[in-house]
Amino acid sequence: MIRIDKTCVNYPERYTAEDIGVAIDKRNINELKRLIDLGVNLDRDYPSTFIHVAVRRASCEILDIFLATKKIDVNYRNDDGRTALHCAVDLAGQMRGDLEKYLPIIQRLLADRE
Repeated sequence: MIRIDKTCVNYPERYTAEDIGVAIDKRNINELKRLIDLGVNLDRDYPSTFIHVAVRRASCEILDIFLATKKIDVNYRNDDGRTALHCAVDLAGQMRGDLEKYLPIIQRLLADRE
């Protein structure tokens, strides 16, 4: 079944990393999981991975989804030479009052490196 609005299209090639980015921006967890289950390519033509994006959004739930796929290198360095862990530590330092928000992210990233 195909619908123009893409809600019932079952062809992963019709979806791109941009669709995953939209799901992240909207924090649409169900759509994100569906796109990953469809096999949408998680490689991006951007300087950062989706793990970096999840860190910037301070979303443990989205981060956990990407870490569970094991398809994105948690040690990937963006154009600035920083891993997602570097970004999380920097953000925790910049947002001094939000350390509680970034600490679980840092812990997840450290656990995934083992």
